[in-house]
Amino acid sequence: MQLQKLFRQARISLPASLKPEWADREVGGVTGDSRLATQNSLFVAIDGAAVDGATYIPQAVAKGVDVVMSLTARMR
Repeated sequence: MQLQKLFRQARISLPASLKPEWADREVGGVTGDSRLATQNSLFVAIDGAAVDGATYIPQAVAKGVDVVMSLTARMR
């Protein structure tokens, strides 16, 4: 599914900083668990009560994730 369609269905606005060519990017899946991340997927880094999901961004990227969504934008 195209990233812009995925965001629209989730009723989330595309970030203003997103490059226009990324809006049409195909995303094969969505996960919040870096262990389940796959190539061409979207990793959602959720700031949890015990752990900030942004901590796992490097692991998700290493598995081939194309797009990362994070509210905190922190990597430790």
